[in-house]
Amino acid sequence: MIIKRGAQINETRKNLHVTVTIDSVDYPFNHSCRLDETDTEIQTREPAFKFDILRDLYPDAPDSAKASLEAMEQWILDGCVIPAILDDKGKVLEPEKIAEKQSWLQIHPVETRIIDGKKISDQTLKDLELLIAKILGAKVLKDILLGR
Repeated sequence: MIIKRGAQINETRKNLHVTVTIDSVDYPFNHSCRLDETDTEIQTREPAFKFDILRDLYPDAPDSAKASLEAMEQWILDGCVIPAILDDKGKVLEPEKIAEKQSWLQIHPVETRIIDGKKISDQTLKDLELLIAKILGAKVLKDILLGR
């Protein structure tokens, strides 16, 4: 796993850019970490990062495969079979099928707002609010946000 640290998010956290290799394919993955977290501590989180990536690659995996990294890896080794869906009388509603691997885009929904015609993430707005609050004080920030 390759670890690159990014910009500081706030007083306690920093962006984290890792690359996890699964079956000889590199998957870039963005996360965050404590400012004081060591690379060794981050390395211990590699299985969790890998599990997150596999769940994104196989969103149609059955719940039993999504229970743990080991279950997901075994399900993939067994051919990615999605079991048939039966009704309460045993009639097949959906036949057994093979799950298709999705493209890895590392895209997760980001809440945004349009301000003066520009798309700005809610996280960016929160970060700006914290910065302004530190500089101007909470009362001035509240007045600005309320338009006073």
